[in-house]
Amino acid sequence: MTVRVLAAALLVTAGAGCLGAAATPADPLPDTSTPIAVVQEFLLAVEARDVERIGATFADDAPAEFDALRDGTVSADEVERNAQTISGSRAVRAEWTDGRMIVHVEGPRWSERIWVVETPAGWRILDF
Repeated sequence: MTVRVLAAALLVTAGAGCLGAAATPADPLPDTSTPIAVVQEFLLAVEARDVERIGATFADDAPAEFDALRDGTVSADEVERNAQTISGSRAVRAEWTDGRMIVHVEGPRWSERIWVVETPAGWRILDF
């Protein structure tokens, strides 16, 4: 009986720890280790409407058209429109093309070729 009570207490404690971990904000960009990973992070951040994570996926030298996404000043309406368009899209492959690393994204409403660059902090989106 004592073993079962102890085991149950451990499970409850472990579960509470997991809930606490899930409830606390994650790092803005958990995985930028590969070109596909950073693009998938971007797609997931847009679907989650997480402006901070969206901005963290862009390279500092991305074109000015991405400034609002990068610095978090993008409007909630634009984030919502992008989320609806991008929803269901996935990074499917990466390849070197013309000296650039390009990640191909395919989805029901949005397909794109995204140019990514390697930075000291990991891979980041440069343009699409």
